[in-house]
Amino acid sequence: MTRIFQIMILIFLIFVYSVGYSQTQFIPLFADAAIFLDQNNAPYAEIYVSFFSKNLQYVDQGDFLQADVTIQVFLKKNDKKYAEQSRNFSSKILKTSQVRVNNQFVTQFRFPVEPGEYIANVKVTDIHSQKTGNYEFHFSSPQPEPGVLTLSDIELSSKISRTQANPEFNKSVLNVIPNPSTIYSVTLPMLYYYAEAYNFKFDPNQKGHYLVKSYITDASGTVIKDLGERSHEKPGTSAVIFGGKNIITLDPGVYFLNIEVTDMESKTMSKAIKRFTLVKPQKKTIFTLKNEKKSQNKYLAEYGAFSEAELDKEFEMAKYIATRQEIQVYKNLPVEEKKKFLAQFWYKRDKKFKNPNKTFKRDYFERIQYANQFFSTANKEGWQTDRGRNLLKYGRPDDIEYNKMSVDKKPYEIWYYHHLEGGVIFVFADLTGFGDYELIHSTATGEVKDPNWQSLLDE
Repeated sequence: MTRIFQIMILIFLIFVYSVGYSQTQFIPLFADAAIFLDQNNAPYAEIYVSFFSKNLQYVDQGDFLQADVTIQVFLKKNDKKYAEQSRNFSSKILKTSQVRVNNQFVTQFRFPVEPGEYIANVKVTDIHSQKTGNYEFHFSSPQPEPGVLTLSDIELSSKISRTQANPEFNKSVLNVIPNPSTIYSVTLPMLYYYAEAYNFKFDPNQKGHYLVKSYITDASGTVIKDLGERSHEKPGTSAVIFGGKNIITLDPGVYFLNIEVTDMESKTMSKAIKRFTLVKPQKKTIFTLKNEKKSQNKYLAEYGAFSEAELDKEFEMAKYIATRQEIQVYKNLPVEEKKKFLAQFWYKRDKKFKNPNKTFKRDYFERIQYANQFFSTANKEGWQTDRGRNLLKYGRPDDIEYNKMSVDKKPYEIWYYHHLEGGVIFVFADLTGFGDYELIHSTATGEVKDPNWQSLLDE
């Protein structure tokens, strides 16, 4: 092998590694929006952004550690840049403190908007590590109708109080901390909400009333929980609608908060709906625990003759669906405990698998076989590629759009998952020309996001 050829191979490997490595260097974040009307009946959008402190790099500043980020929000309308804002954000902690895993930073931006459809792109950049995070989503700004009862969008919140502790989140006499993720859990069981009603029929010389009715429905529209209705005296032509309800008794899943406001004088009604998700661990009964042990023993028998290398290879292929805690625990176990761990690992996932003719593990390894058959490259097995990871982590896509190489475009594929997070896409492209399709963009939470991904396809 000539010296020049060796150098070329080395450069290529460095390039491939750097591209693959850069894909992991992103900051997971959440973003959401709500449309309100100002005093002139003109619409404006509030864009809410949140991200976790654990994903930032803290640097030594003498007496404390500090993380610094830049947050940018871009709005597009009719495929053209409409507006943008940016701000810097700093977080300081004492050297004796630790970055709390669940500590979340929240901020919001306000944009005057015209009626129409918008694409919002949020970008967070860690100034010290240069890691970035992108979140792109669509929202609509309706045409205001003067004199017609109108309810704003619903802003979901993690806390609403009557203090003025954080001026950034002050609304009227309330302090409304947004929840951009719209996710609630055992650690965040209160579903707080805020909205505004406009254009009540109002006579200052006599009392008028409006009725607020709220309830929660599932994806099919069935009412799951009635939050009640209440009559209020009109303070003027507009009013603030807010409240909170503990929803921890609901089953985990996706729900919709419905708010209806009725003007008792004009007999008109306006309604708003907002999607949210509840996650929580499931309780185990004694019967479940007995069955769990029985099923684990069946799995355990499979690993009787496995060497440690074989056990490690199997868990390596299962890492895509393992939690951080599981990964940390497994690597510190002796051989016999690794067998027990894997038996429990697959059993836990069997409980969520609905096909009675298969186990989760069997289905998972069938996907590995498929990935190895169709996605393998010269230096990777199929399950190690981005498409393989996607197949194993999220399952088979509902649709795939294939785009072959053209004169001016690299080949790429778009995978569609219609029932994941309400509908998401994954875009894979063969950037190097060696058949290894890399993930360059996705709308799924926690995945690589690049709103300008199409520019990467240019030859």
